[in-house]
Amino acid sequence: MELASWRAEQRSQSQREREVFPPNDRLAVEYLTYLETQRGRSPQTLGPYKSTRGAWLDWLGPQHLYCAERAEMERFMERKRKRRGAGRMGSPATRRREASCLRAFYRWLADVDTGD
Repeated sequence: MELASWRAEQRSQSQREREVFPPNDRLAVEYLTYLETQRGRSPQTLGPYKSTRGAWLDWLGPQHLYCAERAEMERFMERKRKRRGAGRMGSPATRRREASCLRAFYRWLADVDTGD
């Protein structure tokens, strides 16, 4: 297969995925709303969920949440940190928190009816 036709096929597939799956941002906002309104989470609890969610969405880029694999999540948690991390890997506690946030988020995604 030629490179140009392969790229066209990938773009077409990506477009189909966007049509089938709801946007990442919408799902992430719905999840935070669920945590706050239905689960009664405090602002102190929501802070780490928001920061992990934002970093995860940045990490995924245009890839949809449903298409992410475990290996990608592991690479995300082992990434070099910015700001306070000064290029080091996150502490074990930070990585456990991120893993917990992602597990809870994907558990919610598996149970929720997205309405699409």
